[in-house]
Amino acid sequence: MSSNKEVLDYQETDDREHNQQLGAKVLSQIHFESSHQPIVESSFNKANKKGEKLPGKNAERRNLSYIKRLSGLIEKYGNKAEQKLWQASIKDDLLIEYNNIPESYWNAKKQELRDNGYGNFELTEEYKREIYDKERELQKESLEKWVNYLGDEHSPYPLWFKVYAWDGMTKMGRYNKGKGKYETRNETTVAPYPNPDAEVLANVFDVVNRYYGNSEKEFYTEEGERNVKLEQIVQSGSFPKIFNAIQQDVAPIVEPPEKPEDVHGEWVEYELGDEDDIARAARGTGWCVASPSVGRHYLEYGTYGQDDDYDEEGSDSQQNHSKFILFHLIDEKTGKLSKNACASVRLDPDGDVAEISGLKNGQALDDSLVPVVEKKVKSLPGGEKFLKAFADKNMLINLDHKMQKGEDLTKEELEYIYEINCPIQTLDTYNDCDPRIDELKQKYNINYALDAGINIDNLVSNLGSVQIADNLDTLIDHGANIENLVSNMLSGDIADNLDTLIDHGANIENLVSNMDSSDIPHNLDILIDHGAKIDNLVSELPPYMLAYNLDTLIDHGANIDNLVSDMLLGDIADNLDTLIKHGAKIDIDNLVSNLDPDDIADNLDTLIKHGANIDIDNLVSNMDSSDITDNLDTLIKHGANIDIDNLVSNMYSYQIARNLDTLIDHGANIDNLVSNMNFDDIADNLDTLIKHGAKIDIDNLVSNMYSYDIARNLDILIDHGAKIDIDNLVSNLVPDDIADNLDTLIKHGANIDNLPPNIQQ
Repeated sequence: MSSNKEVLDYQETDDREHNQQLGAKVLSQIHFESSHQPIVESSFNKANKKGEKLPGKNAERRNLSYIKRLSGLIEKYGNKAEQKLWQASIKDDLLIEYNNIPESYWNAKKQELRDNGYGNFELTEEYKREIYDKERELQKESLEKWVNYLGDEHSPYPLWFKVYAWDGMTKMGRYNKGKGKYETRNETTVAPYPNPDAEVLANVFDVVNRYYGNSEKEFYTEEGERNVKLEQIVQSGSFPKIFNAIQQDVAPIVEPPEKPEDVHGEWVEYELGDEDDIARAARGTGWCVASPSVGRHYLEYGTYGQDDDYDEEGSDSQQNHSKFILFHLIDEKTGKLSKNACASVRLDPDGDVAEISGLKNGQALDDSLVPVVEKKVKSLPGGEKFLKAFADKNMLINLDHKMQKGEDLTKEELEYIYEINCPIQTLDTYNDCDPRIDELKQKYNINYALDAGINIDNLVSNLGSVQIADNLDTLIDHGANIENLVSNMLSGDIADNLDTLIDHGANIENLVSNMDSSDIPHNLDILIDHGAKIDNLVSELPPYMLAYNLDTLIDHGANIDNLVSDMLLGDIADNLDTLIKHGAKIDIDNLVSNLDPDDIADNLDTLIKHGANIDIDNLVSNMDSSDITDNLDTLIKHGANIDIDNLVSNMYSYQIARNLDTLIDHGANIDNLVSNMNFDDIADNLDTLIKHGAKIDIDNLVSNMYSYDIARNLDILIDHGAKIDIDNLVSNLVPDDIADNLDTLIKHGANIDNLPPNIQQ
C-alpha cells in the first residue's frame, strides 16, 4: 500500500504535468512556437533525442518541450538560476535603437520645449543622444521590474504563465488614454514597458487558467451577469488585451493620509472561505490576492505553488490557522469603512505572521500606516520576528526626513545606512531592500561617508560589488585593502577592472580564485602575463569549458595529461587528434569502453584511425534512432547492417525531415517516409518527396495543416494542385503570420481590403 507521501508526490507530479500541458495550450494560442522558433525547436529536438513522449497537437508539443526544459533547469539549480534566466531575457532587441527613433518623437520634443518657454530650441546631435540614453535606460529599468517580479522566489505563478506574461508584455507600447488601450510595440516605440501590476496579473492568470483549464468557460460579473466581452478577449489568448481589459476594471482606493495621527480605520479578519471577500477588499491595491484562487491557495497552504509543504500527512491532522487581517480606512467622504484595504497582515497555517503588505511599490507600507500596523503585528503570534524590520523602517523614515531638510548625518547614521554593523531588514513584500537606502546613499555618498570617518575596509565589506566597481578609484585612493576589494567583488566586475586591480597590486592567484569559470577564458592572456599558473587556471575551469579553450590552454603550456584527466570523455573523443598531436597518452580502447554510443558514432572515423577496436553492429544496437540517423553515412561506411525502413519507423518526423536526402540515398521506402512524417514536415519537403515517387493527396494534406504552415508553403502547395481559399486562410492567420507572408498571399489573390489595418500600411 502506498504511503501518504507517495500519493502526494504522485499527485504533485500529475498536477505539474497537467499545469505544463495547460501552459503549452495557452502558448500555442499565441503561436509562441513560431515567434520563438530557435529556442523552442532546440528544446523540442532535445526532448525528441531523449525519447520523451509529448502529448498534444504539434504546436503544443513544441511549447511543452520548452516549458519542461526551463522547469528542469530551475528545479535542478534553484531560484538563482531562474533569476539569471529572466535577467538574460533583457536583450538589446527589446530596447530602442537611436536610428529607430521616429522624427515625430523629436518634433514632439521640440514642441514640448517651446511650450516650456525655450522658443526654437535646437536639438543638437549631442542633446538627442543624451535624451536617447535616458529613454533607453527607462526601458531597461521597466524590464528589470518584470525580471525582479517574475524571478522572485515568492512570485505566485507557474513558469508557463511567467513566459506568457513576459512574451505579451514585450508587445505592449505606450498607453493611449484616448483609445483606452496599449499601443502595439514596434522597433520605433520609445515608451517604457508597462508596470508588473500584481493585482492585474493575478486576475489575468485567474481568467486564463479558468478558460483554458476547465470545461466551464463563462465569466460573470459580481452582479452575476455573464461577461461575454471578457470571454471574447480571453478566447483571443492575447495577453496585452486581457491585461488591458482587467486593468480597466481595477477599482480606485481610499488613499492613506500623510500623517499617522490622521489614520482612522479598523482591522478585519478573513479566513478560508472568505477569498471572494478578500479579493473585493484587495481590488485596486495591486495585491495578487485580488484573484480569489490565489487567496484561497494562501489560506489552504500558507504559500502559493507547493501544495504539500504545509502538511504532508493530510489536511485533517492539524488545524489550519491561516488568515488575512486587512486594515480598512474610514472614508472621509462617506464616514463608512472603505471597501478596499490599505494594509495586509497574513498569518501562516500555524497562526504566525508570515507577510506584511502595503500599497507602495514592492507592496511597501505607507509611512503613515507604519505605527498602526506595527502595533497590530506586535500583538500577533510570530510578530516578534518583524520587530527589527519595523525599527529599521522607522529609522529610515527619520533619516529620509533629515535628507529632505538637507541635514548632515552623523557617523553612526552613515554606518547604519551602509550597514556596517548589521544588515537593514525590510518589511516590503517585493523589495529586496527599502528604496530609501539607495536614495540616502546617493545623497550621502562614499566620499561623504569616508570624510565622516567610516573605516574604509569595513565600508568595503558592506558594499555591493557594483558599488565597489563604480567607486574603485575612489576606494583605492582612500587606501582600501586591494585584496579586500577583490574578495567583495563579483567575477564580472573583477574581469571588467582586471588591469586596475593588477596595477594596484592585487594577488594574481586571489584574482583567479574569485573569478568564475566563464570570465577566466576571456582573460587568459592577461592572467598568464601577470604570473597566473596555467595549471591552476585549468583547475578553476569546469570540465566542459576545457574543450572550448583547448588550443589557448595548450598554447600557454598547460600540462596535456592534466587536461585529459579533467576533460569529459565525449570532449576527449571530439578533440582526439589535437590531444594526441600534443603528446597526450590515451588508451583508445579504454576510452571507447567508457564512451556513450552517440559519442563513439560522432567520432567513429577518428577513433578507428587511432586504433580503436569497435564492433559496429553492437554499437548500432545500443544507439537510438536519432543518433543512428545523424551518423548514418559513417556507420554504413564502416559496415553497419541497418534496416533503413525499420529505422524510419522509429524516428520522429523532424528527424526524418532533417535527414531526408540521406535516408532516400540509402534506400528508404518513400511512402514509409511519408507515413511517419507530420503534415507540416511533408509540406516543407513536398518537392523532394513527390520527385522520389511519394503518393500524396494534396487537398487532404492541406486540410490537416495549421494555417500558418499553409501560408509558409503556399507556393509549393498551389504548384502541386492544392485548392486553397486564400481569403479564408487569411482570416485564420494572426497579423504576424500575414505580415511574414504578405507578398505570397497577395500574389495568390488575397483581398488587400480584408487585411488588418496595420498590415495594409
